[in-house]
Amino acid sequence: MIYLYIIIINPYIKYICFIILLMVSSTLVACQNDKIEIEYFPYIFEDEYGKIVTKYAVKRMFYRPEYKYFEDVNQEIVIPETYNDVEVTYLLPNSINIITHRLDLNKIKVIQKEAISTFSTFYELDLGEVEIIEEYGILYTRCKTITIPKSVKYIGDYNFYFTGYIQDVFFEGNPEYIAPTVFNFERNQSSSKKITIYGPSGGTVEEFAKINNEKFEVWDPATNK
Repeated sequence: MIYLYIIIINPYIKYICFIILLMVSSTLVACQNDKIEIEYFPYIFEDEYGKIVTKYAVKRMFYRPEYKYFEDVNQEIVIPETYNDVEVTYLLPNSINIITHRLDLNKIKVIQKEAISTFSTFYELDLGEVEIIEEYGILYTRCKTITIPKSVKYIGDYNFYFTGYIQDVFFEGNPEYIAPTVFNFERNQSSSKKITIYGPSGGTVEEFAKINNEKFEVWDPATNK
């Protein structure tokens, strides 16, 4: 009886309900297509001279566009260089949750543990000026090629672990430490799915490749040969 009253006797109520439904739908779409959400956190520490220094860390970056397939996303996300005129140099744990085609870390120096969520998806990664990638820092990526810049000094355990896409890894320099479990998931899958490691000869990169039975080729980033 109530439903009959709404539909037949009082069509105005039906009209009002329809307008409300439209408003709610519009709000949801607007939220899905909103700009990238970023939260920052002041990171305070002492430098080598004992001076108190403040840098900013990315506490949360969220961007998940409306899409049908990951491959349809054609977006580049660049971490801002500064916030309130202060450098942004850290990614805090569980801070990056995005779906994008390309992720540029820009001036980030430290990727903390589990900083880039396993729910994040991207096909290209620019590590910029990163120096330290803590364990589990970058667990998942759809990149086929990864370039590790010369600035990187430390790569902790289980980075680039849950991914079945990486084919080539280019090291521009020799990090001081590369954990033996980096790219480990790739190696555990099948002998036919090997990664080719490119980098300077006679250093930690070549040693890493040999220990893990990966193909190694000498590569000079200056000449790209």
